[in-house]
Amino acid sequence: MAVSRITSMLVSVALAVAVGCGSKTNPSGPSTHDDKGGKGAGVQKPAPGSVEAVFDGFPPELAANLRTDGAGAQRAKANAWLAANVNGKSKPVKITVPADATTPQPGAKNGPFVAKLELYGKRDSLLGDSWVVVVHDGRFRKREGVFGTEAFEFVDLSEADAKWLSELTSVTIEGQVDEAAIIPDEKDGSIISLKIKAAKVNGKSFRAEVPKK
Repeated sequence: MAVSRITSMLVSVALAVAVGCGSKTNPSGPSTHDDKGGKGAGVQKPAPGSVEAVFDGFPPELAANLRTDGAGAQRAKANAWLAANVNGKSKPVKITVPADATTPQPGAKNGPFVAKLELYGKRDSLLGDSWVVVVHDGRFRKREGVFGTEAFEFVDLSEADAKWLSELTSVTIEGQVDEAAIIPDEKDGSIISLKIKAAKVNGKSFRAEVPKK
């Protein structure tokens, strides 16, 4: 009789434990839903200062067929979006590109020196494709063959600074995007043009000679 009573008690305890476990959260594991994240949680934002960040929010439908023949109408739509969402917003950007060595020139009446940077485009992955990105102070028009193109001019330089700038073969340009545009290109169909203001060269600031429109 005592054995029967003990057995009955053990069965009751086992049932209680089983019921308690069943009342807890989903046994298959914790929920992966993030109430704080909401819609789009888990999507990684582009790094601040990257070219990707400049184009953050660019509509995917505008990126389609931008580099194909006859993309003029699509480029116009893309540039209209950039004019409304990027141009004049002073978005920060930092990009490293190859450079051609140049020759520093003395200023007027043998005054302070002038140095120009001739830069190449940099191929980057964005907008779902591989794009060539060129940075400049407003003087760039199109790529010229296999050579770098005139991109920046700095004035009122010491001879040492002018020599240093002219001998660079790789530069990190850091500044603010004044204008962004998708422009036609003979080799790639279209490339990305970024006009930069307040540009620093490898972390150094110089007085820029900005071309007139």
